[in-house]
Amino acid sequence: MQLSKYQNELYSQLKIAIKSRKVSKFVYRSEWLGYFPFGQYHWIEIDGDEIQLQQTDSIYVDLQALEKAMLIEKVSETETEDNIYIAFAIADE
Repeated sequence: MQLSKYQNELYSQLKIAIKSRKVSKFVYRSEWLGYFPFGQYHWIEIDGDEIQLQQTDSIYVDLQALEKAMLIEKVSETETEDNIYIAFAIADE
């Protein structure tokens, strides 16, 4: 599967962040803020801290592409009415 330039950069950023913090996983979080003009907010946490990303609108799709390419693997998933928590690990770690 061909990954986009941004997906490759995201993968590299995740690997570096995980290695530097000496942890084995990262968490994709999505939360509905419940009112407009704010809507669904998406971010990635490593060891409880949000990491800065170039773009956040397509995080979930980008993570699905990395998972399909077998670069990351889903560890756990929890979904509530307004929130999503998905833990991933780098596949080669």
